[in-house]
Amino acid sequence: MTFGYQWGGSNLVDPSVRPLLWTLCFVLEPYFDEPIDHWLKDILSGPKGLGGDPGWDIDYVLGAHGTNHYHVWTDPEISGLEPNAATYTVEIFCQAVKESLLAMGQKYPQKGSEIAEVIWRYKL
Repeated sequence: MTFGYQWGGSNLVDPSVRPLLWTLCFVLEPYFDEPIDHWLKDILSGPKGLGGDPGWDIDYVLGAHGTNHYHVWTDPEISGLEPNAATYTVEIFCQAVKESLLAMGQKYPQKGSEIAEVIWRYKL
């Protein structure tokens, strides 16, 4: 599955993935002076959850029989998204992270090698 995502253009994709892509912008962009995986590592390999301003949350949920997933929530008053929350398989979540990173690389080519390293490190 691909989302056809362009950095900062979550309004151009299927509404079901908008909460995820909107949230990933805050996971990656605001900490641009830090390593790209500054917060991402906490979601993909750390305690596997994170939240922040302006009103977003990502939770890793252990499911029965190995059906783990990520639940993403955005504050609807800030994001303007409807739906403002959704649950994603690990596969879809990781694909969205990868596409977000690749889209960021198109907008910020100077980050290309770091993005490639993050994609490799987390097996995205």
